[in-house]
Amino acid sequence: MDITNDIKNKKTIEKLAYYDSLTGLANRTLLRDRMNKAIQSAKREKTKLAIIFLDLDHFKLINDTLGHSVGDDLLIHIAEILKVHIRESDTLARLGGDEFVILLPSVKSNIDAQNVASKIQQTLQSKHDIGNHQLYITSSIGVSLYPNHGEDAEELIRNADTAMYEAKNSGRNNYKIYSKSMGNYIDQQMHLEKDLIQAVKNKTGIEVFYQPKIDSISSFISGAEALVRWRHPTNGMIFPDQFIHIAESTGLMIELGNIIIEESIFQVQEWNKLGLVGLKIAINLSARQFQGSNLVTFISSMLLNYQVSPSQVEFEITETLSMTNMTNTLRILTELKAIGVSIAIDDFGTGHSSLAYLKKFPVNTLKIDRSFVMDIIENDEDKTIVQTIISMAHSLGLNTVAEGVETLEHVELLQSMDCDQLQGYYFSKAIPKDEFTKFIQNYIPNN
Repeated sequence: MDITNDIKNKKTIEKLAYYDSLTGLANRTLLRDRMNKAIQSAKREKTKLAIIFLDLDHFKLINDTLGHSVGDDLLIHIAEILKVHIRESDTLARLGGDEFVILLPSVKSNIDAQNVASKIQQTLQSKHDIGNHQLYITSSIGVSLYPNHGEDAEELIRNADTAMYEAKNSGRNNYKIYSKSMGNYIDQQMHLEKDLIQAVKNKTGIEVFYQPKIDSISSFISGAEALVRWRHPTNGMIFPDQFIHIAESTGLMIELGNIIIEESIFQVQEWNKLGLVGLKIAINLSARQFQGSNLVTFISSMLLNYQVSPSQVEFEITETLSMTNMTNTLRILTELKAIGVSIAIDDFGTGHSSLAYLKKFPVNTLKIDRSFVMDIIENDEDKTIVQTIISMAHSLGLNTVAEGVETLEHVELLQSMDCDQLQGYYFSKAIPKDEFTKFIQNYIPNN
């Protein structure tokens, strides 16, 4: 009897049952099976094993702007890269979406897992050509180890997942080893999420603070950066690094962002009425806002509603966001430029800017990241980087803003470098609108 078809069918069924149909990697079922065997072996031999849980940062942005076919091609591409970084005895699995898990049996210590996580992070953090698109991606990674962080497959995956979320909440593009305190952190985040939904819905407790920018030539206040704060009813003042990621993950970011945009533009109108004219307010745009279809329309309506000149408003996008999908970035920036607002690239020098694309972007300003500014007095390398960014920006007809200006020495050195604007604690931290109004009225240059 010819059993060829039966054998083929059996292989097909096995492949569907144990392997991911898109990438060909192990699926959740096969991963769990191999983890159970690896745990039994580790128990017998008294060794460790590690679970690496990897999630791509801003993957949804790529899917939403370029389509799922490009997203799928990127996942296949990432799978091929990850295969290079594992041993034959390791298991690489895709759990679904942009979540990958690596099982590392027989590791000697945390260091082995950390080395793998670090190497993967550095490799992914580069330019990837997917079809006609150049994509810059980063990843957040969580690590758990047997027996320290769990004694069965589900617990180890769950704890690695928790550590991955901790990595995301810590700014993304890094890795975290699981610790028990993270469980408490997740519970706290769930409570904050519930409270934030109510705060945004009712527009209560969301406040905009302003950190002044100083013109380095005249030493007068040229404007400010709008920075959101959340005055929580029981936890007090909460800073954006503690809740912006919640707004991003829950779909609240567009609504929250609109509150910030409207409040900032309204405040410009108020300052104009007081005779404090000519201030330019910079407002940060998140990845979620940047992909929103009504962003430019909403900004236009707010400028019209409050009778504020577009020349008094600037929008900041991070360098990483601007490079994630350069075709889409160029389109949105062009639309923003068309309504007359200014554009700034924030945290410049920390991402992967292509100078060719920077030249194409309708950008007005580069903000030099504080990580370079903080040590320019003692560190010659940072000093050279800052001077190079300023010279390059000016050659492209762009203005420069230095963040993290904290001492008179910073001020004097940056002035000698011809940096256009200075921002930092030397002048003022971010302060509430009424306090900022008084700050402007009482400000004496060079004092």
